[in-house]
Amino acid sequence: EIMDEYWSDPFNLHLVTGLGPTRNPFDDQPVLRNHALRNFRDLLHASAKSGAMVFYLDNFLNESVAPNENYARELMELHTLGVDGGYTETDVKEVARCFTGWSLRFPGDPGGAYGEFVFVPGIHDDLGKLVLGNPIAPGGGQTDGEQVLDMLVAHPSTASFIATKLCRRFISDSPPRSAIDAVAAAFTASNGDIKDCLRALFETPEFLDHADLKFTRPSEYLAALVRALAPDTPYPPANDQFLFFAQSILGQLPFYWATPDGYPDVQSYWASTGGMLNRWRLSFLSFAGIIPGVNVIQVDYTAMLNGADTLASVIDAIIDAVAMRPLSSVDRGIIMDWLKDEYAITEDQVLPSGVPEQVSALVAAVLVSSVYFHLR
Repeated sequence: EIMDEYWSDPFNLHLVTGLGPTRNPFDDQPVLRNHALRNFRDLLHASAKSGAMVFYLDNFLNESVAPNENYARELMELHTLGVDGGYTETDVKEVARCFTGWSLRFPGDPGGAYGEFVFVPGIHDDLGKLVLGNPIAPGGGQTDGEQVLDMLVAHPSTASFIATKLCRRFISDSPPRSAIDAVAAAFTASNGDIKDCLRALFETPEFLDHADLKFTRPSEYLAALVRALAPDTPYPPANDQFLFFAQSILGQLPFYWATPDGYPDVQSYWASTGGMLNRWRLSFLSFAGIIPGVNVIQVDYTAMLNGADTLASVIDAIIDAVAMRPLSSVDRGIIMDWLKDEYAITEDQVLPSGVPEQVSALVAAVLVSSVYFHLR
């Protein structure tokens, strides 16, 4: 699931583009999910022939008499080489020529379903091309584009670009060069095997030391929220308005990023003032159960407490269940002092019936709003 979501950013498709629906669901399963842990070359080829991608990046408008450069540019900038990967504007134009004729089936076309990929020889530029210094012989037809895809997969800049993005996802916003080089070497040695790249990444000392270096994006935060507070929640729930509502206000609805670069993967975007306020509001509103018409998370505090009945034991039980790691003595003390004042009790005093659950809800709401929960 993590890798499926990961690839959905560099190979981003918005649900709707200027002319209508992109048929995104027809891309997610056969392209991203099917290749998420396989080989990058196969993923790239599948994406290039995805009807949804052909439509989204306008390659169905790419004809020899009027080449459209949208797919060619994003192919190199976002899917393979990276913006500083060594290609030129001339390369963009030549790659666009290679992909002329990579089009779609339209209503009434024989041999397939509407919206599927089809190569149309009559609108393909069959003359010779030169891409990244490599000649593409004339007369290649559809193989012109396939040669370009293989050329890009084998390029050193692609190995470095993919490695950088993987390390940014799993280590930190500014991953160290040593980790990037290790993953890039695995990419090159395995001809783009994604599992080999992940194994190399997870074996780096930088990954082992990556705790608290990565800010969770909304999808990850919400999954952690449900996992920590209500792990028995069925999926999909009978009424999933809460998940849709939450993803919407936090700004990461699936397939809803409008530009081809996908949702940002850096803290500076997600930890803005507005972004944090929305997370805090969502946390407290969901616990309070006052979001109109929305199912809230049903938390079993009795199970979390496991018999805890003093302020100190209740706080520690909820910290263990929700944060799953100890708080600093300073932060634990702040929570303790607040609740001692709130309930006018001592930390070792046995709480009246029902109060441990009330205290638990407050502690849990504070924890899921804290740095302990937002940093992975």
